[in-house]
Amino acid sequence: MIWQDARRHIWTPLALGAALLALALAGCGATPASTGAVVPLSTATAAPTATVPFAPTVDAASIPASCASSMMAPSPPMVRVGNLLVSASAQGNQYASSQIPQSAGDKPLARSPSTFAPPPVNPILKDQGGYHFVICNASASQTTTLQSVSVRIASFTASTGALSAWSACPAGVEYDALTKATTPVHCDTPAAPINEEVQASFPANAAVGATVTATQVSARAVTQSDPNPYPALPLSLAPGHSALMVVDVAPPTTPGTYTFAVGLSVDGAAPVYVSTTAPILLAPVAHEWSGQNCMTSAMQAQIPAATQDTYYICPPAA
Repeated sequence: MIWQDARRHIWTPLALGAALLALALAGCGATPASTGAVVPLSTATAAPTATVPFAPTVDAASIPASCASSMMAPSPPMVRVGNLLVSASAQGNQYASSQIPQSAGDKPLARSPSTFAPPPVNPILKDQGGYHFVICNASASQTTTLQSVSVRIASFTASTGALSAWSACPAGVEYDALTKATTPVHCDTPAAPINEEVQASFPANAAVGATVTATQVSARAVTQSDPNPYPALPLSLAPGHSALMVVDVAPPTTPGTYTFAVGLSVDGAAPVYVSTTAPILLAPVAHEWSGQNCMTSAMQAQIPAATQDTYYICPPAA
């Protein structure tokens, strides 16, 4: 979770990425190659020893003017797959819980930007909570086709021990030591302008190296210059045209910390991976902390008096 403390205002990574991308609502366009039939059901193949080809990075100074001047332009870090420039930051995820460090013990925890342990816990990875990419055709003359999207489990570390976490959004509360009452947490999750939404659904027991071809969730126009209806994959982009894509993930169910690699198949070539996502912890939460838990006399007795708004969360009663 990305923290911005201004009157208890929380930005999730999706909110940050979407807020930046919301400035780019007016300049994307696509030349449809076909009506774009929805891809069949996802398939997964285990390839733990396979070599993953990653796309080469692109210096910002070498971006062609047609992509750099687009209102929906890729932003650094960027990679190149065929003729496509792709923003490779893999912004995404919303409503992640925050992991309580083991050092917190069973006493009230003053909430601050450095309170929580990484990585984020159980983020939503679908419905715009997936990973966001801007793509642009950097060719001066050739139409380029994005044919499919693949997602691979890049790493996994098994989860051990009981997990404690605090869910701030969408309806979390915290305890204010000044007012001696709970107060809602304000979460900002603006919607992003999405052209292509796809989802990679992994089997429950998928392991490192398992690779899934994503299926189409939706395809929609976001500007007046976009074709309507917007074509599903395979998507042909004319020179200098851009699109925003979100990749949802239905992850395995084995508890642990995961990273995923997102790959693009362009113009008939094999998938080339553009980004490895930040680690996320997917595991059952054994102990749900909250501001409401701080209302007990036992917890309030441990919270110092405050002369200004000071926010706490507390463990559940033993």
